[in-house]
Amino acid sequence: KWILLVVLIIAAIFAYFQFVHVGPERAFREFSEYWGANRLEKAWPYSVKEEVLEDFQNVNQATSNMMEHIMGITYTLSSAVESEDGMEITAELAVLFTPPGVTSAMMASHAAGFKLEGTVRKTDDGWKVVAFYPELKGVSELSRR
Repeated sequence: KWILLVVLIIAAIFAYFQFVHVGPERAFREFSEYWGANRLEKAWPYSVKEEVLEDFQNVNQATSNMMEHIMGITYTLSSAVESEDGMEITAELAVLFTPPGVTSAMMASHAAGFKLEGTVRKTDDGWKVVAFYPELKGVSELSRR
C-alpha cells in the first residue's frame, strides 16, 4: 500500500510540473525555435497570430535574408514570471547558420544571438504566445578549425 501511495504522489508531482507549470514555457520555446528557424507555419499554432505578427515582422524579415541554411538552434530560458497578463518569459536563442554565398559542408559558419521577451496566456486551445519581442544581440563568425 505504501509503495503504491508513494508512486502516486511522485506521478502527481511529475504531472504537475509536466502539464501545469511547464505548459507556458513549452509553448514559448516551441514558438521561439520555429521562429528562429524561419518556419512560421509551424510557429503559428503556438500563438495568437494576430497579436504577435506585428511584434516581430521587421526583425524576421531582416534576419531571414542573412540566413540561408539553418544548421541548429539553442534555446535557454532566462526567466518565467507570472503576471496579470499571463506568464512573462525571457529567453536567449542562438541560431547557427550559413549566409548566402558561403559554402560550408558540415557545420555552420555564423551564429546569431537573440534576446526574446514575450507573454504566454492560457486560452481555450491551451497556452499561446500573445506577445513576442525578439531583439538581435549580434551576429558572429564561427572559427573554422
